[in-house]
Amino acid sequence: MASIRRLTVLCLATLTTPSSATSIPNTPVNEFGPSKAAARHNAFDIFNAIHSAMRQWGSSLNHNGMSLFVVTVPPGGMELAGVVGRPDPDGVGGVGGVWDVDARRGVMFGYVGAEVVKARAGGEGRVVDWQGVVDLIVDRYADRLRYMAEGVESVVWMRSAVNGLLNTHIDYSVEDEGYQAALERCAQFYTRVVVPDTQEDHLILAAVETVTHSICSTLFAVRKLVVEDVHADEGSMVASKQALRALTTKLKWTKWKECAACKVDEVCFVPMWPFGDKASYERPNCRNATSLDNGWWDSDTQYWHPIPKMMPPPDYET
Repeated sequence: MASIRRLTVLCLATLTTPSSATSIPNTPVNEFGPSKAAARHNAFDIFNAIHSAMRQWGSSLNHNGMSLFVVTVPPGGMELAGVVGRPDPDGVGGVGGVWDVDARRGVMFGYVGAEVVKARAGGEGRVVDWQGVVDLIVDRYADRLRYMAEGVESVVWMRSAVNGLLNTHIDYSVEDEGYQAALERCAQFYTRVVVPDTQEDHLILAAVETVTHSICSTLFAVRKLVVEDVHADEGSMVASKQALRALTTKLKWTKWKECAACKVDEVCFVPMWPFGDKASYERPNCRNATSLDNGWWDSDTQYWHPIPKMMPPPDYET
């Protein structure tokens, strides 16, 4: 069997030889190539792709399949892998199989742990649980932002809500002009313990902190309107809600499209190829077997285009 010098695989972790932040090219945002400028420009989409990775709900709404990320693995390492498309001649394939990058070709899926980094980098290696970081941010802010943007009706309650989110980051014992130090603490609260190890880590960190900075700067703007202004009134509320709604529009978190509690004989329905209608994408709804296919087959309401002719599976080289 010919030696395979490089292998492109699909995996959930961006695992490459450790590199420093200085190795990231300073590519302009309008040119192809990795750069922090591009990561910041696409920050909200990167954040959401990480949050939805291998999760049915977010992947169905944003149509990123199961969010398997393409990486390139240099030769010489031993990989944990599940091989798709051909049998493993040594009988070690499937999830958790171990195979030599120089001698095997296939598609890897599932979570690849620190052992892969260790084998490739020649050291202990480190894997950042970026989905865990993103989950913490969504869990902290999703319900509160929606409540503030849609549910709060008085200055008193808006003041209480924003103080509840920001007081953790404000040191009232020191002078902090414009609350800039507090803003930075807020933006880095969930990433300050992260130690980026690879170029990909540095780029993801730039994207995640762009999102958290946007959240925190909006909250401090609301705080200025309803807390610092002792004469806050209905106009302050209108401006605050406009800022919060603009933020939620940028964030596009799929959690906000989840159904309220469905009945025991219903599921929260969202279009999943090849089934579904346009209305259920815009507003997922509770359905059971008696109404599950409503709107599927009407060309005016169906969400998906006609099912394309299926392509044959790839013919992997042996």
